Amino acid sequence: MAQAAAVSLGQEVGRGPGAAAHAALARAHRDVLCPVGRPQDGEAHARRRLCRTARRALRRAGDPARRRAGSALLRARPAGRRPARAAAWSRPSQEEARPGALSVGSRKARPARARRGEDFDVRLLDGRRESLRYRVADGEEHLRLDQFLAKRLSWRSRTSARRLLDDGLVGLEGRSARASRRLKVGEIVSVTLPRPVRDEYLVQSQQDDMELPRLFEDAHLIGIDKPAGVPVHPSGRLLHLTVITALHRAYRDFDDPTKDVVPKLCHRLDLETSGVLVVAKNQRALLHVQKQFERRTVGKEYLVLVHGELVDESGLVDLPIGPTISGEVRNARAIRHDVGQASRTRWRVESRWKGYTRLHIELLTGRHHQIRVHMSAIGHPVVGDKIYGKDPELFIRHHARTLTEADLELLELPRQALHSHALEFDHPEAGAMRLESPWPPDLTAFTDGLEPLA
Repeated sequence: MAQAAAVSLGQEVGRGPGAAAHAALARAHRDVLCPVGRPQDGEAHARRRLCRTARRALRRAGDPARRRAGSALLRARPAGRRPARAAAWSRPSQEEARPGALSVGSRKARPARARRGEDFDVRLLDGRRESLRYRVADGEEHLRLDQFLAKRLSWRSRTSARRLLDDGLVGLEGRSARASRRLKVGEIVSVTLPRPVRDEYLVQSQQDDMELPRLFEDAHLIGIDKPAGVPVHPSGRLLHLTVITALHRAYRDFDDPTKDVVPKLCHRLDLETSGVLVVAKNQRALLHVQKQFERRTVGKEYLVLVHGELVDESGLVDLPIGPTISGEVRNARAIRHDVGQASRTRWRVESRWKGYTRLHIELLTGRHHQIRVHMSAIGHPVVGDKIYGKDPELFIRHHARTLTEADLELLELPRQALHSHALEFDHPEAGAMRLESPWPPDLTAFTDGLEPLA
């Protein structure tokens, strides 16, 4: 059938200009090349190819009428083709595939699932703020309300904005809020953002105003003494109780753009790592500091408590780090002499206890989990490390929230004993700068209970 259509099509294209040739080609396109319903197994590719060949041949033809006909074919679709095709190609429902199952098309039958851009406003980064107010500015008059929302809530689609309207979450002062409503300059549009479904049970009211100790702050940078257990940015099950969302709650001003400050992270720290964290208040400061991290000109010092008693007073670990070959922990690292990246860690002993040593670490490179991997490689893993410590399965059980009392005794600490002690870099205005954070109270309480060496 497809071959016959090809022969007929070739004959029609080869003829001179005329209504008969155009009509025949249109019939071939409608009835043969793009039929209603699902094509048979061997014909689908041939029909699509013939469609493309026919339309390209018409467009390349010398006759202007033919070129116009080809362009029309490119834009045209046979009437009624899409609904019929959708009905013919629809997959069997779950009732047909598995008796007694719930319908696929029923929204209520499926469990609630967070949709991208709707369960968490990633551009807003403000989990506590549940309502926004926007004033219609010059140039935005005569916009439809759904268009205005799609423009102002740029991280959401227009369909998502319509859903807010359908759910009654959008208000317009003095007038009803419907999608087709044309706006006027000076009108106030209020939007209520629903609480995310992913971590609503994790957000506690007393923690909404999380305190982040400041080590330094000016018009360009903020130096944070990050507590352990607080993520630096939204990820996984923790979306709102993070450093960056707390800073957005403190510095964003949506009502006055001249006072609106958008904090941005200059670098990151692991969830369980405490210490110095630098945040930029403007784009110039962000680029200035990030370039220094990229060029490895930032001095990075850590304090870490490890298992065992090191014999030497100082040393250098120079072992390449790459992805681990075995193990169930995603993004875990290992010493890889084949594909690993060059990694160097300089250390010196600060304090000693029976069975434990506190080290001062200087990172000469910045690989993922570098300190933890290197300390484990030399036989002195970080205390409380769930991935590279005494039992690699501890992290899996911790993630599944199935740690036993025996696991907690093996860990000794609820978090890894790793602390970002100091950062040295150039401030965008003041020049050389050093930020320091002392050994944190929770680790001090642990080391105070250790037996000192005689």
